[in-house]
Amino acid sequence: MLAIPFRPALTLAGLAALILTLFLSAGCVSVDAKETHITRGASTPARSAADLERDRAAILGMAGEFEVDFAFEETLALRPGYELTEPYHAGATELVIVVDDQPERIELQHILVVWHEGESHIVKHWRQVWEYEQTQRYHFTGHSTWEPTALSSAAARGTWTQSVFQVSDEPRYWGTGTWVHAHGVSTWTSDTTHRPLPRREDSKRDDYHIVVATNTHIVTPTGWVHQQDNAKLDLDHAEYPVIALEQGVNTYTRTDAYDFATAYEYWDHTHAYWASVRAAWDALLDQRETIALQKQWRGDPMYNHLFDLADEYWGDEVCADAQQRAAEVIRAFTTEPAVSE
Repeated sequence: MLAIPFRPALTLAGLAALILTLFLSAGCVSVDAKETHITRGASTPARSAADLERDRAAILGMAGEFEVDFAFEETLALRPGYELTEPYHAGATELVIVVDDQPERIELQHILVVWHEGESHIVKHWRQVWEYEQTQRYHFTGHSTWEPTALSSAAARGTWTQSVFQVSDEPRYWGTGTWVHAHGVSTWTSDTTHRPLPRREDSKRDDYHIVVATNTHIVTPTGWVHQQDNAKLDLDHAEYPVIALEQGVNTYTRTDAYDFATAYEYWDHTHAYWASVRAAWDALLDQRETIALQKQWRGDPMYNHLFDLADEYWGDEVCADAQQRAAEVIRAFTTEPAVSE
């Protein structure tokens, strides 16, 4: 497996810049979603046709069959008395499928393959959507709430916005940046984004509410790497809101050592249903209103309800009422009254 070492801890200048960014974007402890969270000169040039083709090739280069290494390490405590947690490390295999491929929009679905005693078990994983010169996106403000935001046309010029969605296709985060292609390597770095706690910590920690992150995607001949520079923000602590800095390196290495047949089979039998779920979410996101979600409804998280529906529509190429049923589940998790029992 390709080994990507952790980068050195931030320099003092870099740390100062990050802290300044945190306080400017978070209002010290409250998050202002109306602010445009991107710093870029108005003179950013448009991409040439050749640039766009290289951008698209890099994004499509993240599709395929991969062995994945997930590594996260807290690097610096920023609150007195805080003790750094143990580094997190895990491995997996993952299939990344191209769901949509348009000239200025590419959608990739991740499907996790978990192996146990020689048997493969499938988990529909996260999804990423890439859109060129996108001016509309959402901003996570903590407590399962996302606010609509907008970029100016000048700020969006020449950029790609990555939208990331969770296993139930509910929103996670948006980030905007420009692809750079040099020396045979393609790199995209986002502006500073806010996102919910990762699943590896969401059920275990209550001492912070938001991950303030800068993402870098690096596409290489052997696969791709997702690097993260994270700060953990506590909205309830005015004096020391940032508890720690963290670095993450997720390495995707192409492999032919595993049989992904069950992952392909799962998507073949559920893709029409999940298209209906995406359509239900798109209808909500297109309203450009605040989205606030409950953690559970009828005793279960959203993904349990939507995964159960996926079983009902297994193998169906036409899911006539699936979008309506998915929309009912989604509405039940908003702050509006839940659907009747």
